[in-house]
Amino acid sequence: MIGKSSDENLISLIEVFEKRIRKYADFKIEVIPNIKNPPNERNVLIQKEGDLLISKIDRKNYNILLDVKGQEMSSERLAENINKWLLLGKSRVTFIIAGAFGASKDVQGIVDKKLSLSKMTFSHQLIRLIFMEQLYRAFTINRNEPYHH
Repeated sequence: MIGKSSDENLISLIEVFEKRIRKYADFKIEVIPNIKNPPNERNVLIQKEGDLLISKIDRKNYNILLDVKGQEMSSERLAENINKWLLLGKSRVTFIIAGAFGASKDVQGIVDKKLSLSKMTFSHQLIRLIFMEQLYRAFTINRNEPYHH
């Protein structure tokens, strides 16, 4: 993901879910620092962030971009898909969170799937927590654990 979270409350909650997820999978968060002295033009910033993301994307992985124009799915469907994605013969499943203004066309062009968490707009910081909770929920659904209920 692009940029560190700045809100200590969100960081703390994200860490709670990160710890929980690690019980189910080899999981890590990789943060790509924000661009220092960002350009004033939004498209230039999106492209520069995209170049940074592309340098980190491993094409051996099944790469999923969180994107407002991606496919929406229920928590149960996400759980089913995680199982499916893990069986595709790729090294890992990677979820990509672009910068606050979205992903470049280059990033969009190399991912395997685009996933939307909602038609609503959430802050770039908050979507990280929402995604982490949904990922944890998916693992508990797949293990038939009571968290989902």
